[in-house]
Amino acid sequence: DSSSFHKSYHSALDSPYLHTLNLFADRKDEQCVYISSHKAKDRIMMSFQLIKGQADFDVVVKGHMREPLYVVKSGEHDGSDKVFFNSKDAGEFSLCIDARDYTDSIHVVRVTVAAKSRRKSARVIDPLSQLLDKTEASLRTLITEQNYIRGREIT
Repeated sequence: DSSSFHKSYHSALDSPYLHTLNLFADRKDEQCVYISSHKAKDRIMMSFQLIKGQADFDVVVKGHMREPLYVVKSGEHDGSDKVFFNSKDAGEFSLCIDARDYTDSIHVVRVTVAAKSRRKSARVIDPLSQLLDKTEASLRTLITEQNYIRGREIT
């Protein structure tokens, strides 16, 4: 039964890692993938890519109150797109594929969702600055050693 197969993919994705799965959309109902944002300002990425079928389906990203945040109608996409946003509140977001108003063909759409908390990350130093810091530290050590040796030669 294909409907039970569809429903197996609809569980909430609570992990902060990347999840990719295939949705099978037809005229019967809207197919959605869910991802949870655990706190405000989490970074969310959702993308879709048509694997099989025609690009005649709508894509809707919905917020935790089920309000549409991003809508792409059939004909406005070529079968793929990416959406990046920061969540305003904690909650569940969904990316939905809706082919109800279009052809009877089955669409296979690969959907990728990811969420990442905006924790303070370690300061990233570019390689040139890193090299300059190491060189400066080496030169200071060399100058200190030379001053010590000069001081010993004088006494």
